[in-house]
Amino acid sequence: MMVEFALETMEKTNNEFFYTNGYTNGCLSYFPTEEEYDKGGYEVYWSILIYFKYYQRVFPLERDSASKLIRFIVENVPTIRGEIPVE
Repeated sequence: MMVEFALETMEKTNNEFFYTNGYTNGCLSYFPTEEEYDKGGYEVYWSILIYFKYYQRVFPLERDSASKLIRFIVENVPTIRGEIPVE
């Protein structure tokens, strides 16, 4: 299972209750890290195709999609929680 994305997000936000999930709101897919992306295989290339029959398109991932999303979450956690960031 590809849980590195969620574990890294939880660690970097320093919040054990903040957890991202790959199986949410009808979305069923893996969110590979860059290392997993490089390995390829079903989780990276084929599992995304499940969306085609519902949306007539695939949801493309780039090699650094997980890193980009983790960075966005970490930078915006105070906003997500409704807190004002301390500079």
